[in-house]
Amino acid sequence: MRDLGVDIRTNYDALVLAHYVRELLTRLGVDGGVNELFRTLRGGYSIIIIWRDSLMVVRDPWGIRPLAIGSDGNGIAIASETAALEALGMNWREVEPGKALVLHGSGGEYWVEGPRVRRAHCALEYIYFLRPDSHFNGISVYDARRRLGMALARKEKNHDIDLVTPVPETARIAAEAYAEGIGKPIHELIIKNRYVGRGFIKPPSERSVNMYNVIRDVVRG
Repeated sequence: MRDLGVDIRTNYDALVLAHYVRELLTRLGVDGGVNELFRTLRGGYSIIIIWRDSLMVVRDPWGIRPLAIGSDGNGIAIASETAALEALGMNWREVEPGKALVLHGSGGEYWVEGPRVRRAHCALEYIYFLRPDSHFNGISVYDARRRLGMALARKEKNHDIDLVTPVPETARIAAEAYAEGIGKPIHELIIKNRYVGRGFIKPPSERSVNMYNVIRDVVRG
């Protein structure tokens, strides 16, 4: 960015990316800027860009990050969660990896094709990030979590287990399938404190020791 003459004083990746996109669009226009973005940017991204009279929706070529477009006849909405579009009563479609949709204020639209590369979907989207009622790359997140639990049940040979309990919240669906697969009961014995904020995105030193509590009477002994 500094080689391009752009003064960047932050390491915040999204802000650096915003500066870079603006620089590309200023120098190369919409089509040239999007193509150069595809060519030079390595990694996962889903981007919504408003530039003059255009709106652009861009998804990385590897399909690492989710992105979907919904419509209901009155307008469109763009989200990383298909569940959000369903909540609005919209029909939706996922943006294919390595494609950008350009919408003009005059009503015209067209697609810009990025490079063809091997897909590299992010497993953590299925395991943790996405809501279970969303879809990612045509796959139900709920179904993916159930299949993971069943796969663990098939792999785990030692079933000397009294019961199964999930660690809230995202492990619940996999835990239910795991318990079903090994024929053991499932109980909610780990309770999450909903008032201490999210723990996953914080450094370990900043995570609250009061994030979870265990129902001790049931597990004692």
